[in-house]
Amino acid sequence: MLKPFIACALLISSGWAIAAEPPLTAARYAQQLGVGMDVDWARTERGIREFDPLVVRDFRAKGITHVRIRVADEPTEARLIHLRKLVEACEQYGVIPIIAYQADEYKKDPSASNEKEVVNWWVAVAHYFGQRSPLLGFDLIYDPSDKLNHNQSSLNRVYDKAIRIIHAIDPQRMIFIAPKLHAAPEDLPNLKLPPQSQNTVLAQWHIFPWG
Repeated sequence: MLKPFIACALLISSGWAIAAEPPLTAARYAQQLGVGMDVDWARTERGIREFDPLVVRDFRAKGITHVRIRVADEPTEARLIHLRKLVEACEQYGVIPIIAYQADEYKKDPSASNEKEVVNWWVAVAHYFGQRSPLLGFDLIYDPSDKLNHNQSSLNRVYDKAIRIIHAIDPQRMIFIAPKLHAAPEDLPNLKLPPQSQNTVLAQWHIFPWG
């Protein structure tokens, strides 16, 4: 199922020194995102089985300039290869890919073991992509909810650990984080981030157009 959304990216950014080819910053990245859509190309068996790269071309023709690729399962070799296929299709047709981990078990039970599972998931994905695909974004937890609504400290721990590790692997990787309620921008000030992440982290919230 595809769910269009309106994304507002509140930037956590500061200036870079100007060079011949300015490095990508959160501000420049946000300007390129445009209209986006959630997709299940890597979340369901049907989505994986039926994915056709030409659908990315069709999305771009309709004005979709980024997609949030939801992923629910373990980062097995087969799933990582499929994610690479999706990212390459997006690069070919000019659509920015964002991998979004659902972290379902963690959202139900923000225990220490599930915190570690989320961080380890991103370690595997970050290592797999390395410093390739510079426009590829990582959305650390797809719509934090459930018991995380009452556990801001756990959410901040996961964000802090994951950001530090991902940026140790690729210092320029763009990372999205969300407040504990995805439609509550007033919660954004409660997010605590590593100070060195200023230029590469975007805090996002969105409202689904239904209801």
